[in-house]
Amino acid sequence: MVSTSYSGKHMLALVNAKLIDGTGNKPVLNASILINGARFQNVSSQIAIPDDADVIDLEHHTVLPGLIDCHVHLGGLTVNQPQKAIGRVSFMDMASFFVDYFRDY
Repeated sequence: MVSTSYSGKHMLALVNAKLIDGTGNKPVLNASILINGARFQNVSSQIAIPDDADVIDLEHHTVLPGLIDCHVHLGGLTVNQPQKAIGRVSFMDMASFFVDYFRDY
């Protein structure tokens, strides 16, 4: 992940990656991603990498757009019974975690 707090050189090049762009097209092999500060400048399999760029070789790695895991259980364990895992998580199961937490702490 690249953030605005990247403190290295101004340019960052991710090279030799397998790129899945999320459009349904075939993966791009040996892709390079050039990042200027906190912004993508170029994404291609044919990029001239500036001499002063930091380079990270991603051979044998895959790059894909940021995804969000929408299947998250906020509950599942209770504070007062941490050994008790809940198989089916209902709204009340999830809410009980916060009720237990605020009651006990």
